[in-house]
Amino acid sequence: MDTTDLIALISLIVSIISTIGLFYQHSQALSDFVYINPSRRKSLRGNWIGSFVQDNKIDGNSLTGEIRLTLQVGRKKIKGVAIVNQHYFKNSVTLLLTGGYRDERFVSLSYKNQKKSVIQFGHMLLELIPNGKKLKGRVLGFGHESEQIVIAELNLQRD
Repeated sequence: MDTTDLIALISLIVSIISTIGLFYQHSQALSDFVYINPSRRKSLRGNWIGSFVQDNKIDGNSLTGEIRLTLQVGRKKIKGVAIVNQHYFKNSVTLLLTGGYRDERFVSLSYKNQKKSVIQFGHMLLELIPNGKKLKGRVLGFGHESEQIVIAELNLQRD
């Protein structure tokens, strides 16, 4: 076996080990989410509408807007879409959501902009109020319009 073949073989082995590692990390992340009973899943599934206020200010003004979530809820995983209308920038952004339940009350969602060319991502930690009619929580992420790390408060109700 010559040097070129040996390098190719080592590269293949490293690639396989890296792939296995990524799959393991992904499965561990999913296992962090807990199984939720069907009635609680039903409480979260569907359309939500609400508002947000960012802690960040531009020109001395707090950034505010409306947000609409559409959530599909499985036994452990949650997928969805958020439509965000930002008042200051007068635009609408579509975010892709993935996540799950941390327990019966708390939902953890990661998001990214639907447009792959736009750098916008973050995380939402939401509390599903015991009656299942409200979600409230916080967002930490990177805003592509403000070009800074953003922190916001969210308040949502069933649509």
